[in-house]
Amino acid sequence: MKKNSKEKIISAATELFITKGYDNVKMEDIATKAGVTKMMLYYYYDSKQEILKTIIKNLIEIAIEKISEIEFEKEFLLPASSLIQKITSVIEDKKLFLAFVFSQVLTNKFADFLFLIILENFMIRLLKYFQNQKSKMK
Repeated sequence: MKKNSKEKIISAATELFITKGYDNVKMEDIATKAGVTKMMLYYYYDSKQEILKTIIKNLIEIAIEKISEIEFEKEFLLPASSLIQKITSVIEDKKLFLAFVFSQVLTNKFADFLFLIILENFMIRLLKYFQNQKSKMK
């Protein structure tokens, strides 16, 4: 039940953030959309910002996982555009959410959120992964 409730909360928050905007969503809205009580919502997450951080961290984990499934030995033989197309397919279904996040970053609404640090950590992990793949090919 715990995982199911948390998944419902994350799914509801993602949809609400995209459709209404981060500032226009209240914790109560998320609880209602997720079909959980406010008490349960606060049991799992202290704030809206914590929910947003969880959503972004989950996306990063999914992206790393999906990218690690690409068989780079074969893919590097393809034209660069094909490799890039495969990598971008990782986030295809998350475009709306990522557009929302970047719009918030650009308008400086997440100044205290440290989003750029999270993004930097993602890029570092991604670069390390590519370096490992490159060294395996030698």
